[in-house]
Amino acid sequence: MKNVYRCKYETIPGNGEKIKQFSSCTEVERFVRKEIISKIDISYCIAQLKKCNMPNVDKLNEELLKYIADDEYCIKGNYEFENDICTVSVFENNICIIFEDDFSFVCSGDADNYKFDCCNQDNLPEEALKGMDVQVEETIKWGNSAFPIMVLRALSNEPKSQTEIITSIKEQYSVSIGRKAIGCHIQLLKELGYRIERNKQGYFLK
Repeated sequence: MKNVYRCKYETIPGNGEKIKQFSSCTEVERFVRKEIISKIDISYCIAQLKKCNMPNVDKLNEELLKYIADDEYCIKGNYEFENDICTVSVFENNICIIFEDDFSFVCSGDADNYKFDCCNQDNLPEEALKGMDVQVEETIKWGNSAFPIMVLRALSNEPKSQTEIITSIKEQYSVSIGRKAIGCHIQLLKELGYRIERNKQGYFLK
């Protein structure tokens, strides 16, 4: 038994939710950054920033290019600016840049809820990544040796069918066990001395 991080992500426009598992939050962050930077086009955003008369705009553009090019790079400066053309708020990996023409570039680097969104898609190449919403949950990866205990805990003095046992385990542990495996685990429990009986309704503890 060990803790793992289940990463659910969907690219916008969606191509269906996908799930990957990682052993640490750091692995999740690196995966998401790589997924984003491999497809992102930030050229329009940089071109618009150059028009907004923002102090240190060249430095910010340089930072953004490094952020996109290197999945381990963390923006070093803080950038806060607002005028009639754009609103900028950049701190480390939390980026929010909004222009008056409704184009926005937003990237939130929180490990448990990583968001990337590039609005006004008409300004981007067709193949550019327009958005990505990632949610991470910490869960437990069970070893096979835990399955007989799961089956035992699913049983009671009331008969349960194999389908009911499978459903109970799925709801409690988020683990899928096949019907044949249920039979094998019950046989093992019997050999270990547990009094498990069966009738027309299913298995039960006696």
